[in-house]
Amino acid sequence: MSTNFSQKLTKLYKDHDQYIFGLSKEAIIVGISLVIVSTVVQKILNIRNTMLLMFLSGFVVHIVYDLLGLNKYYCENCLGNC
Repeated sequence: MSTNFSQKLTKLYKDHDQYIFGLSKEAIIVGISLVIVSTVVQKILNIRNTMLLMFLSGFVVHIVYDLLGLNKYYCENCLGNC
């Protein structure tokens, strides 16, 4: 009985680590995307308001990821495996 509990606990920690690793990769990719997009948006539109720049950059990144199917892919293939 104790071995079964130990195995379940080990699997739980392993699954949790995989989830955290996958989530961290996604966060890094989104963060880098936001830096790139905000730089481009700021140069094109010459936006000085930081909040507006953050909003527009996040909006653009989200729409582009959705149009490319990356949000759906992440939900189906990355989150589902963690």
